[in-house]
This record gives sequence, C-alpha cells and structure tokens, in this order.
Amino acid sequence: VRPFSDDGNPLRVEDWVNVASFSAAPDVAIDAAGRITVVWRSDNLTHDGIWMRTYASDGTPGAHVQVDQHPSPFGDMTNPSITMDSAGNYIVVYEGSGDGDGLGVFARKYDASGTALTDEFQINQTATGTQHMASVAMLDTDYFVVVWSGNGPDDASGVFTDISVL
Repeated sequence: VRPFSDDGNPLRVEDWVNVASFSAAPDVAIDAAGRITVVWRSDNLTHDGIWMRTYASDGTPGAHVQVDQHPSPFGDMTNPSITMDSAGNYIVVYEGSGDGDGLGVFARKYDASGTALTDEFQINQTATGTQHMASVAMLDTDYFVVVWSGNGPDDASGVFTDISVL
C-alpha cells in the first residue's frame, strides 16, 4: 500500500500488506475520509484463507485479520472482492469450498472500525457445480449487489446476481 495525495505525491513509503510469502489476488477499497482496507488470499500453511488489513487516512496500518471463518483443512478460499460505502462500512466477498459443491460465493460485512457485523454467509443458492469470480458493489451496509460466474438452475455456465437487503 502506498497512499498518494490529491496532486499525486506519495504520502509515505510503500508498506508490505501481507504477512505470508504465499499471497495473491488483492483488492482495495477507500472511504470518503481516506481510510483504506485491503483484502487478499494468503496461504497460512493449512489452507488458503481471505485476509484483510485496514489503514487510517494518514496511511498508518492496522492489524492483519482473517476474514473467512472456515476451519482448516476444510477448504480453500480465494479471489476476494471488497466494496466500501462513504462512511467506511464494507463487505468482502470471496469464493471457496463449503457449500457442498466445488466452489461457492461467501461474504462478510464490517463496520468502519473493522468490526465484523456478520458471520460468514453464503451468497449463492445453487449448490451444484461451481460458483466463482464474485464481485461486489454497495450503497451502504444494508444494500449491496454481488455478481459471479458459475452453474445455476437450467444453465451450465452463466453470470448470476444477488441483490441483497440485510
């Protein structure tokens, strides 16, 4: 992570976000106050999990936090996507094992302080085949939309959506 000012000048030196050497698939979101949250997939030597790290508006890093709640060696989680509203609340979606098929789409909601508002929950309803490559957008913590590719009712390969009000 390396934050920049409005005129493109760096605010500080770059920071090493992840703690494990086997990490990939990052995504980032920023709120109106300049707070940043980065998510990524990382191997903790028992399974691939989804991790996040928050940064204050001045770039000060917070702790590393595991997002997924899958116990190892239950299955691997990968390809996270994050979205954040202007107040700093955010939702992380990702794909992984655990819905009875190859892959499913899961999510977890957080408030602006990084406190989890929900446990991990499943987005997709079809539990046959594979659901993957999820992306998320939100208006606020109560209204968000997730899209993904995968198997569905009467469709071997399609793009699906879930518009949620929680």
